[in-house]
Amino acid sequence: MKLNLTTRFSRSHLLAALIVPLIAIAGIASGAGVSNTPQTGYILCVNKTTKAITYPGTLTCPKGNTQLALGARGVDGINGINGVNGRDGLPGLAGLTGLTGPIGPAGPAGANGLDGLDGEDGVDGVDGVDGVDGVDGVDGRDGIDGKDGTSPSDTIALVQSLIPGLLEATYTIDCGGTFSTGTGISVTLSAALKAKGFKGALITAYDAVADCDGQFIDVTQDDNVIVGFVATVDSENGLAMIATKSVVNTLAPAGDEPVTGAFLISITRGGDEWPAGSIGYGILNNINSGEDTDIHTIWISGKVLESLSAPIVNSLGQFVSIANKKPGVICRVLLSCSADSDYEKWSS
Repeated sequence: MKLNLTTRFSRSHLLAALIVPLIAIAGIASGAGVSNTPQTGYILCVNKTTKAITYPGTLTCPKGNTQLALGARGVDGINGINGVNGRDGLPGLAGLTGLTGPIGPAGPAGANGLDGLDGEDGVDGVDGVDGVDGVDGVDGRDGIDGKDGTSPSDTIALVQSLIPGLLEATYTIDCGGTFSTGTGISVTLSAALKAKGFKGALITAYDAVADCDGQFIDVTQDDNVIVGFVATVDSENGLAMIATKSVVNTLAPAGDEPVTGAFLISITRGGDEWPAGSIGYGILNNINSGEDTDIHTIWISGKVLESLSAPIVNSLGQFVSIANKKPGVICRVLLSCSADSDYEKWSS
């Protein structure tokens, strides 16, 4: 079932929102030796017209795009050898004791001298000169300079540092030709699912897999294919859990509630409003604390996200939303969460 989702812009959104335009990331690289792995680096594609950044999962880019190569992780250096401790020096010899000299004879007692005459009182001395003024005290320390604002180069560096983790923890879900993005989360599977050989779990939007409830589906990540099963759906809250036969990479939930204006980044592996492999970043405009399910409003790449199945990640690489739902919503039907669960630290 194909989904056609339309983004609605209200006048209040447009007036209240802090729109952060997508900053074009330029830089052409040949891509030699890059094979889209953490060891060799990744190839991203930058659309020359829209400046949108995509991750196609291939070593070439479509016409009208330029390549951007992310460098591979360097090899760790070898630890140096510890130096040998030197030996202690020998103790010095004790000096010889000197000889004691002889005691001399006592001299004769001297005669008592006559008392001297009292002298006349002296003239009063001249008043002394005033002392020199003391040196001025040291000037106080200057206050600390204010922190400079974030530059475009800093934002690009942050985006590039988060992309590898996003790529590793997101997957493409195919439900009869309807594609969506699955995000790996750390869960304890039920005994029944473990007995059937399932080892991991993904969260996605309910609408994308509603027609495959209780069925096996294909889950892919680049060229790797994983067997998936639509194990649990939460139609009321708009989420679904896909159990996988293989262990999946995961994203942890954000420990603190994000604030208005916080940096956010997202990637889509399929479906929704963006082509597969698209990466965008922007800000949180309004978390809507009065709503216990949805987050409103998230601006990514100059548009309001409304129904993406992709994860929304903060600057620490932690997800603050999947399918625009707060983390605690996952615990209502899909998972059995304890009272101190990380998913419910700021969202119940």
